[in-house]
Amino acid sequence: MRNTFPTFEASPLLIDLDAEDCRAVRAHDAEIDGIPHKSMKPRQFELKDLKKRFNDFNKQSRREESRFADVCSNVYSPWRVSDVDVLSAVLLGSRDNTTARQLRPPTKSEGPHRRALWHVLARNGVQLDVRDRVPSITQYLLRRQKLAWRTSPSRGDVGGFRAAIQSAKDFLELERITSNAMQTAEGRALVSAVSPMVAQRCLGFATRSRGVKWNAHLERLEQLLCLVNNININFRHHKLAAPDPLQKLAVKLATKCNVRLAPVPEEPRLSSPWKRAWAQSSRQAHQAADAQPGCRESQEVHRSATEPRRGSLPTDVERVAVIR
Repeated sequence: MRNTFPTFEASPLLIDLDAEDCRAVRAHDAEIDGIPHKSMKPRQFELKDLKKRFNDFNKQSRREESRFADVCSNVYSPWRVSDVDVLSAVLLGSRDNTTARQLRPPTKSEGPHRRALWHVLARNGVQLDVRDRVPSITQYLLRRQKLAWRTSPSRGDVGGFRAAIQSAKDFLELERITSNAMQTAEGRALVSAVSPMVAQRCLGFATRSRGVKWNAHLERLEQLLCLVNNININFRHHKLAAPDPLQKLAVKLATKCNVRLAPVPEEPRLSSPWKRAWAQSSRQAHQAADAQPGCRESQEVHRSATEPRRGSLPTDVERVAVIR
């Protein structure tokens, strides 16, 4: 028995403390010392905080993964990571602290670009403990971008793209939906097909609301002009004709912003078979979109009778980043 269950060997100190009439010890008092726990209670108390942190981390991780899954499942999601988002994270983060290269949360007094980037990080499941380092953020954004862009819009899904444009809650979502779509040939065909609706939504955001100061309204007009003009430049860069509603809208916005657009080049000749096929497909998609019942045609945007005043807007170079 002793080989299997060794006897307990008490130290001399324990024997002296256990001796009768020892002044170094006293009887247990429940009011002072509390009620002793069972043998497993101290260990459970040690693990209680650890288990709580572990459960909170799992809940947060599942919530972030659910947000990113929503972005991946919607090919027209405005919060898909773009190349501009990656560049903005690097530039905005390196501007704060060149040593730590941290990307701090935005404040109310800052411009909309940092807030938009912070919203992109949240929608793509980038956790808060990762956002303290720009290299970590860049790795997450590139990985999220690669996973999300495995699915891209199809050329014939005019109804889905029309619904995405209609569901844009503000100018930022409209800008991101159209800008992401213009990165692919299929997306450019969709933008050309629903260009009247895009022009209509832009006109809706160009309306000055009551209580909005003129400087804020002018800034919004300039943002709309940059968006519309960049879309037109993108079409011309790919040797394609820009949609007529967007060209007329650019002229109207330029007149309000007191700028002068560069002359529109002549429509490129569709010499190659691929360009002719693309133009024919774009016209068919546009006709199919117009033939859908219940669609609301945008109002015709006419050129202002007054001549544009002095000023110029560079239209030969497409805007690369959203940082000012």
